[in-house]
Amino acid sequence: MSCCSPVEGDGVGYPIPFACETTALPPTPRPLILGSNWRYICVGIRVLFTANMSVKFGSLSTLCLLGLYSIDHKNRAWMERSNRIPESAWLNKSILRWDPRMMLAFVALAKHANVTRAAESLNITQQGLSGQLAKLRDLTGDELLVRADKGMRLTPKALELLPKVEEVLNGIEQLMHDEEFIPSAVEGRVVIAATDYAIALLAPNLIRTLNKQAPNLQIRVRHIEDYKENQSLNSDEADLILSVPEFSSDTSRAEFLFDETYLGFARPGHPIFGPEAVDLDLFCSYEHLLVSPFRGDAFGATDRALEKLGLKRRIAITVPDFSIVETILQKSDLISVLPKRLAENMSGRLQSFTVPVELEPFKLYAYWPAYLQRDPLNLWLRTIVKECAELIQSQ
Repeated sequence: MSCCSPVEGDGVGYPIPFACETTALPPTPRPLILGSNWRYICVGIRVLFTANMSVKFGSLSTLCLLGLYSIDHKNRAWMERSNRIPESAWLNKSILRWDPRMMLAFVALAKHANVTRAAESLNITQQGLSGQLAKLRDLTGDELLVRADKGMRLTPKALELLPKVEEVLNGIEQLMHDEEFIPSAVEGRVVIAATDYAIALLAPNLIRTLNKQAPNLQIRVRHIEDYKENQSLNSDEADLILSVPEFSSDTSRAEFLFDETYLGFARPGHPIFGPEAVDLDLFCSYEHLLVSPFRGDAFGATDRALEKLGLKRRIAITVPDFSIVETILQKSDLISVLPKRLAENMSGRLQSFTVPVELEPFKLYAYWPAYLQRDPLNLWLRTIVKECAELIQSQ
């Protein structure tokens, strides 16, 4: 079945220097910082600005970049005079010279004022520590730490750099950890595209739950018809799509929600409701209404099943969604084959009967773009959708 065939009833400029308080370092090294590739972090942050994306001042990635900008701001003239870094490449290359291991060594020396104790706190040799300090002195053009009567003493330049370096280290460490996702604090917008069947069945409980848990989140529900010409989910157009497998793309991710079967529907008092069960001859003798959400093709799941038996029904009318089915059936002798779970929404207004031909159930899935696979908001959204689907199954 192609996606275009009817599924029966499926319907940021630059940062400025900032002040920060000095924070205490832990007694042992930070393995996550030591293990991170600083070039990758910087390149990733730079891409955000190059792509002209909206980056909040308080975000962790921006925090690191701002911290290094603040540290390096007064060193820029020195670097340019020494011809170490061209003017055009300053933002790139000066930041890449700030190795986290070099910064850890500087903070440890500032804290202990003793090479031996500082090296022990970082679990490195004194020679290794001295090497990191030499790199930092070369980078800043300052001695930073000088020998005194008791241990070592920080130069004015070192006192200026210390809180900024500590702030950057804290920012890098936080980059290695996911922030806790709190739905009630979420702002922004999510777009859910779905068939009108999925909207009718899932939207009431789904929207109620989303509004309760994330009151500041804007929810946009769009009909899947908007996507029929472009089935790729690798776009920003939809965060989640609720539909049948035929609509999925090779690059999307999916989760099964539930199976759905069919029932026949007609108005109460329709002649089809007699003392005997509806058989194939009686079923095929009446004109049918078909919900065809895509091109309005007058051929659905029931027609495929009848075709296997050498039978055919007459489709008198096709409609794009379920919203007008009830009105049409109530005011005519048309009959229609619709998803079974819609019976609860139409109870008392339409009457159901068992379809006299075996129809293969269809499966409803939640699909999302691959790039949102680990996104906390999308993960939470998928969890809520799954919970709503389980509630429907239990009824």
